[in-house]
Amino acid sequence: PNFLRDIPTARGLGARWDHFTAGASTATGNWGPLDWEVKEAHSYGMGVILSVGGIANACSIRPMPSNVHACPPTTAQDLANYQAYMRTIVLRYRNVVQYYESWTEPNNKSSWYPGPQPAKYAALLLAQYQVIQQVNSQYGLHLQLLFGSPSDFSVTPQTNGWTAVLPYTDEVLNALQGQRAFDGIALHAYRFPPGGYGPLTLAWDYVGGIRSGLLGPFPAQGCITSPWCQMTWPQELESYEQEFSNHGYGSEPMWLTEFGWPGNANPGGAYF
Repeated sequence: PNFLRDIPTARGLGARWDHFTAGASTATGNWGPLDWEVKEAHSYGMGVILSVGGIANACSIRPMPSNVHACPPTTAQDLANYQAYMRTIVLRYRNVVQYYESWTEPNNKSSWYPGPQPAKYAALLLAQYQVIQQVNSQYGLHLQLLFGSPSDFSVTPQTNGWTAVLPYTDEVLNALQGQRAFDGIALHAYRFPPGGYGPLTLAWDYVGGIRSGLLGPFPAQGCITSPWCQMTWPQELESYEQEFSNHGYGSEPMWLTEFGWPGNANPGGAYF
């Protein structure tokens, strides 16, 4: 019953868009749940952004993990298989979904097995973007692909198999070498800074490995040295945008497909 109330409740709160994820079962023809979600959102006058993830037919890990949604395509054959899937899903929703998020949290090992691979993710972005452009050209559309949503600015390379947002994004953009592979940038901008949880609380964010000049990697945010930079939430968002600008992509539109901080400062409390 709660699931059925999600979309009308969101609309009642003033939401104008809803964000859904295409599960791995869509690749085997199980479109029912996603079709219903997209149709329901539109019935309430809401736009839709759709995230995609791994599928069994394009999983490059052997033995195949039980959670194929987190299994990326990293070989040439699996990338080709994934492009076929991407084309199927984009064609199915081409008249009702304009925005696609290429992956969720590719810098997190729980979302990209066996762990973050920036160059492999760059290759996937290019493959997905090629499909989007082909469909746009064929049907005269303006569908758009978003750079997948990295999460957590503060983790170190040794923390739980994650790579922090800024070093990870830097490596992906280095691998792309200026190639156009997205139309906008997504971000999961959660934060858990010590000593407080609001947007203006300073957090120590990891920026190790990012090439910097005399003024550091993010001078506008007051980050003169690395590998740590103390930032507020607005500064984290600005530094993410700045990274794309530094790599020659200009000012990219940014979509916070998930964000937030705890509503309870007690780590063991409700709503943490």
